[in-house]
Amino acid sequence: MSKLDIIGPGYEGRSKNLNASTCINFFPEIETADSKSVSALIGTPGTEYWANANTDIRGMHAFNNLIYYVAGNKLYSIDVSKNISTQLGEDLNTSIGRVVFANNGVSPTGGDDLIFADGAKLYNYNITSTASTAFTSIDIAASTVCFIGTRFVADIGSGGRFRWSNVNDGSTWDELDFATAESSPDGLLSVFNNHGELWLHGDYTTEIFYQTSSGFTRVSGGVIDFGCAAKHSISQLNNTIIWLGNKRNNNQPGFAGVLMASGYNAQVISTPAINYQISQYSVIDDAFSYSYMEEGHEFYVLTFPTANKTWVYDTTVGLWHQRSTYSDDPYKINRHLSDSYVKFQGKHYVSDYRNANILEMSMDYLTDNGDPIASLRSGIHLFDPNSLENIFISKLQLDCEVGLSTDYYDITNAYNIYTTNDSSSTNVVMEINGLEVINTYLSEGDVIFSNPLPLIFMTCLNFGLNNWPTDGGYWECSGWTDRVTYNANNTITLQLPTHTATIIPHNAPITAVMDPANGVTNPSNLSFPQYPEINTYSDNPDYSFTVSLDGFYSDNVSTINYKISFDPKVVLSWSDNGGHTWSGGVEASLGKIGEYKKRVIWRRLGYSKNRVFRFLISDPIKKVINAQYIEAM
Repeated sequence: MSKLDIIGPGYEGRSKNLNASTCINFFPEIETADSKSVSALIGTPGTEYWANANTDIRGMHAFNNLIYYVAGNKLYSIDVSKNISTQLGEDLNTSIGRVVFANNGVSPTGGDDLIFADGAKLYNYNITSTASTAFTSIDIAASTVCFIGTRFVADIGSGGRFRWSNVNDGSTWDELDFATAESSPDGLLSVFNNHGELWLHGDYTTEIFYQTSSGFTRVSGGVIDFGCAAKHSISQLNNTIIWLGNKRNNNQPGFAGVLMASGYNAQVISTPAINYQISQYSVIDDAFSYSYMEEGHEFYVLTFPTANKTWVYDTTVGLWHQRSTYSDDPYKINRHLSDSYVKFQGKHYVSDYRNANILEMSMDYLTDNGDPIASLRSGIHLFDPNSLENIFISKLQLDCEVGLSTDYYDITNAYNIYTTNDSSSTNVVMEINGLEVINTYLSEGDVIFSNPLPLIFMTCLNFGLNNWPTDGGYWECSGWTDRVTYNANNTITLQLPTHTATIIPHNAPITAVMDPANGVTNPSNLSFPQYPEINTYSDNPDYSFTVSLDGFYSDNVSTINYKISFDPKVVLSWSDNGGHTWSGGVEASLGKIGEYKKRVIWRRLGYSKNRVFRFLISDPIKKVINAQYIEAM
């Protein structure tokens, strides 16, 4: 078999026939020479619910062991225990748009000031002042702000001027403390602290200033003929800054690509294919970015909200990939859910643009807060370079990590049901992770809980109850679910297999009975039969778990534990016309837990003059692809 290159970035450009490669929710990693493969594709991080801000978040900033954030037109803080403050200070003048923060440190060396800009005004919040004097509104229509040395600096919203504050005092701004980026007549979009120097990004030029005792002065030769295409696209990482850039063209801004500062110059780091993709977006000046480092990789995450796309540059390996959040089609490429980002107490947190959630982001999480992460890779064109005639593909093998599915998903002490009796009926209290979601009196047959699991393909489900009541009662399962998602209130939404009724007919529910009065002993687990692996969905939640209240009441806490066995899949599809259309998917198993010798192989894949293969993995497993091998003639 011949090795067919699959590891790499995704650079589909103007012509799919030239390059149809995509790399979605995978990033390339370079290994040492003594590794089995010198490169691999690694699945991107997932997210998990951490807190809810009640209103969409516009910006976040870590300061003084707290996360400060603006939600709507109000400032709040949240601590590591998820305690959210009351509103801090007054209402902002705006309720939408991005908010940029800066601080000058905490006393005794700092000034205890947190300052932020919303495009209409500057606002200063002093963390040590009394409530009546802590918050100051400053009439500067700034969109960006930074802190350099001893002063805050902000743009003024129009023209080329920028202003600075008094020394270590974010509440005082003298009207005479200003300067102008005047090497060219373009407007000033952004101020940014790059290694203690003030970088002023205009439409098509960038000027570099340094701090003096009285203010700021331009560095000799500190003018770059590259400007900024999106004021919120600038981020610092890997000892430099990266931004979405323009270049001067007849004294007009023209899109240049994604730029990285190199000394007092800039170099384009986006490829022609990526530049083509970005140039097709109807709006690019709303782009924003953040940067973070995880497991030795430093990522620049650039999102285009209007275009609904997210591009990510890994400065560690110098390659690009895309990130996408699942909607209704695993092959549809969307933007990533992250909007604002903050590093706090050693962890990565992002706000979800779709709601008011704050999520923790980590390589340890295998879903996006319960939604699948659809990792997609399409590779190079496979063809006969000598004749361009048909080749027969007899076998394709994917070299990837297998046997990593989770056989147990134990949520002990996460899902509790309390039952109490008042002689006439039974009151049921249900909690998910300590959050009470049901507290009501129920009648027999009422639904009281459903399977609280992330997206997985289940082949067997077992559950048991601790502290069974001694006087009998039973749980009844009238159906199965294989997809569960959560909304902001932890309400569970179910999606069922389209052919559930053929597996467990609605009129023949499976019942598990624990009845000591009739000699049934207390089981540690109640096991239900296996059903065939499910890979299709329906939005028809007709089945759920119900309870019979016949004698079932107890003052004790019952904990439900789940044991799951599932077989994760990789789906292969292909194109014979350069990536314009694709075949249906053909699955292969990635191995159940412990099947470390599983071989991922497809056979008899037909003839083609120009074949492009595409792989999709959306199950919640660790994703590592080393190589693909092909047998063709």
